[in-house]
Amino acid sequence: MTILPLAYIGADVEIADGVVIHPNVSVLHGTLIGARTIIHSGAVLGADGFGYLQVDGRHRKVAQIGHVIIGSDVEIGANVTIDRAKTGATKIGNGTKLDNMVHVGHNCQIGDDVLIVAQVALGGGVQIANNAIIAGQAGIKEQVKIGPHAIIGAQSAVLRDVPGGTFVSGSPARPHRETLRAYASMMQGADLQKQVASLMERIAALEAQLGHPGA
Repeated sequence: MTILPLAYIGADVEIADGVVIHPNVSVLHGTLIGARTIIHSGAVLGADGFGYLQVDGRHRKVAQIGHVIIGSDVEIGANVTIDRAKTGATKIGNGTKLDNMVHVGHNCQIGDDVLIVAQVALGGGVQIANNAIIAGQAGIKEQVKIGPHAIIGAQSAVLRDVPGGTFVSGSPARPHRETLRAYASMMQGADLQKQVASLMERIAALEAQLGHPGA
């Protein structure tokens, strides 16, 4: 185990053999870290989940009494935040890799060998099955389930469950081929507007020549 300077390790934390914790990492109370995991600078494991109730028009904090469990052979990038569960555990499976600035909300359950690229945000309670890939800047709504081997395209907004083995993209996310068709239609619409504008100019010119200006 290697813990580099300025890292903070809270109470009741368990760290297995071969773990490397880089400077300025915060591992808060009750977090469990599996063997050979690497945690890069600025990551925060076990901060309170984002839980509030509105009482008399004010947002009142709900106690977050769960913890975080990190599997073996995980790599957690710089400035990643993994929130502790409200109850139970937020879990990251074996072999999963999180790029820089990923946010994992409370009670998320991430399977084995998942790849999550930079700036992805997972709402509370998201479930991601084994071998899924989440591309950069995607956002996944709370409680959504992502099936095994699914692929989420960059900057996608995932608002509903994604079956295993599928590739979705866009905002809102839909099957990737549908998104490509929608983008193509948008581009064709822009070209059509230009063509209509050009035709209107030609019609106006012809009417002027014939002495019959349009209404």
